[in-house]
Amino acid sequence: MLEIQDNGKGFDARTANLTHEELRLQGHRGLANMTERMSLMGGTLSVISEPERGTKIIAAVPL
Repeated sequence: MLEIQDNGKGFDARTANLTHEELRLQGHRGLANMTERMSLMGGTLSVISEPERGTKIIAAVPL
């Protein structure tokens, strides 16, 4: 498991619930790439964020 957190600008995390194809079409290439890679490895990607409150990304891959 990998967890990354910041206290930056954040964003509306509802976007992160989209598939990697939908994310890519909307121009969110970074999230699309992370989501696709985790899916290919059988893992999960969780994104928790709010505008002006920072972001936390949790990537988990089964061993």
